[in-house]
Amino acid sequence: MEFPKISIVTPCLNAERFIEDTIVSIISQNYPNLEYIIIDGGSIDGTIDILKKYESKITFWETNCDNGQYFALQRGFDLSTGDIMAWLNADDMLHCGALFAVAEIFSKFPDIRWIMGQPTVFNQDGSCVQIVALNDAIWHSERILEDEEHFIQQESTFWCRELWEQAGSCIDTSLELAGDFELWARFFRYTSLHTVTTILGGFRFSNAQQRSVRCYDKYLEEVSAIRYRELELLPRLQRLTTRMRNRLAVLVRPYALRETPILRHLYYAIYGPAPDMLSFDFSTWSYVLTNNAAPTEEKGKAARTKLLADDEPQHSPNK
Repeated sequence: MEFPKISIVTPCLNAERFIEDTIVSIISQNYPNLEYIIIDGGSIDGTIDILKKYESKITFWETNCDNGQYFALQRGFDLSTGDIMAWLNADDMLHCGALFAVAEIFSKFPDIRWIMGQPTVFNQDGSCVQIVALNDAIWHSERILEDEEHFIQQESTFWCRELWEQAGSCIDTSLELAGDFELWARFFRYTSLHTVTTILGGFRFSNAQQRSVRCYDKYLEEVSAIRYRELELLPRLQRLTTRMRNRLAVLVRPYALRETPILRHLYYAIYGPAPDMLSFDFSTWSYVLTNNAAPTEEKGKAARTKLLADDEPQHSPNK
């Protein structure tokens, strides 16, 4: 398999409590073509000592007073050269094997330009305590831009440089909190988001004082303004039908997700078919595009049955 260069940027400021976990989750993957950039905003705690400890594994790092997280990200992405891009904040982590999965997907599917793994949450001790299912159409662009309950998890998201350049090669530094959502909104102008039934990265939910929790209402305000901007770019008739369709889809969704066939068909008739997902196929040991037509449990049973059937001739009657 080819190993495209993957660039990951981490912005940080006074992050000594968790930054080492973040760094180790990336460099311990032993991905052979990694470009890891850390932009520190002028930490005065023990963060710099940790960066120096791992500087042989970090492609580039610097510390300087800046104007906030998104300025640091812009600086990091401007320095990056990878074919695939992502960012991981200084308290979040990648899951084991994530970079090899990302490389395989982008190498095998050159038309796919943007992916998100199954959203996950870590607790303050670094244990993965939640995995969000990818079982309906909420990741469709029009749904994301209308439904106030759903977001794209930045920690699980990777994209190709071509899309980054097409979308302006920039993070909106005028925003305080929702720069990620604003970037996704611009990505949606050019391509669809493909979800992957694999855990790639996760958000660490540590305490009520962390910025993403404490400022959540402000984040929603910025998101709302971005959603309004993007919907206003649509033709008037499409904008109206999108809003009506999404209102109806939200009402039907709780019943549709109970795997009742009639209700699921009604849900997708209202909203449209779910985007294709990428899932790991045990029969070929590689990722494939799927419309998720069969329940996850049935797919798992089929995979186990095939594995046992393929493996059976290799065992003697005694085993």
